[in-house]
Amino acid sequence: MFPENNRKNNRRVKALRVLAPEAPPERVRRALRELTGVSDTDAARILGTHRSTISQHVAGIRRNPEIQAGLAALWGVPVEEVFPQDERRCA
Repeated sequence: MFPENNRKNNRRVKALRVLAPEAPPERVRRALRELTGVSDTDAARILGTHRSTISQHVAGIRRNPEIQAGLAALWGVPVEEVFPQDERRCA
């Protein structure tokens, strides 16, 4: 969605991993949300869902691959960087 930001945001993910390599994925997602300035409300509007759905995906409670892919695209990072394989299955 935002290809011009991909390189910049990929560096952000890598920087977050260097600063806190053992940080849980939900912490990385929260940091990306803050770094990119994309609020849950904005993401919900863009992805056509509710704010609570976005919050639950960021927290790792819900696992809809389409929402996960949409969030990763909004943050400009590869989905596998912010939603590990075991979190990309539907629950």
